[in-house]
This record gives sequence, C-alpha cells and structure tokens, in this order.
Amino acid sequence: MSTDSQTERLLPQAPADLGRNLDGQVIIANRLSNSECEAVVSLDGQAGTVLQQGKAAHFHVTFDSHNISVRLEPACSLPPPPELTLTVKTGDATLLGIDEAGVHTLSFTEESFSDMGQHPQVE
Repeated sequence: MSTDSQTERLLPQAPADLGRNLDGQVIIANRLSNSECEAVVSLDGQAGTVLQQGKAAHFHVTFDSHNISVRLEPACSLPPPPELTLTVKTGDATLLGIDEAGVHTLSFTEESFSDMGQHPQVE
C-alpha cells in the first residue's frame, strides 16, 4: 500500500493478483446523509476500508469481475446494501456512490457531488 498526499491506493493482496497489470480504477464515495453512518467497503473479500460521510476510497484493480460489499457501522440504522459485482475492462474508471438507496454507479460530473457541498475527499 502506498500513500501520497491525496489518495490511499488499495491494491489487491491475493497471490493470484501479484504481478498482474492494474488496468482500471474504482472510486467509491460515501454519500449517506447521516454523518453517523460509516461505510466499511470491501473489494473481493479483502479487509474493509472505513469511509466516513463525504469520503471516498480509490481502488486500482485488474480487468476482471470484482465483488464490492458494504457493511454499515452499528451507529447507522440503515440496512446494509446488497453486494455488487462490477466487471472492469482495461482503462475503465468507475465511480460508485453509497447512499440510502444502496450502491450504484455515478457519473463523473460536478453534479455527482453537489449534495455534499464539495468533492468527496479521497482517502
């Protein structure tokens, strides 16, 4: 795992992924309206990343299908969203949002973040 001033890059840790090209990107933003709702995001069953409201995680991934699961912290009274399977092709960049409706794809536009008052801070 490497860290720079803006992003924490979470790389696949499974031995099968070592040495493979990382071909796509997945950015997941916590857009839940309740600031008590922290989302724990897991990619392909790897240890989860905790996202506070208005935060996002940036994953570099291989081209393939990836399972994304979200668990909400106990302080959040919402049911957890269902697991999502995302197929990534070389060069793909996918932006996902977690909100009261579940996990879904967002467009890369300024409007995607307008209800947060700012761009999500990528961890």
